[in-house]
Amino acid sequence: MAEVIIELKSVERHYVQGPRKLTILNGADFSLRRGEMV
Repeated sequence: MAEVIIELKSVERHYVQGPRKLTILNGADFSLRRGEMV
């Protein structure tokens, strides 16, 4: 198996719109191995 060259763990992203907080990502994991494309 090819080595992992990029790895993200527990990624969170939120946007605030006035009084509301909009959660886009909540605990997302991602890894990219040598030779893979996105």
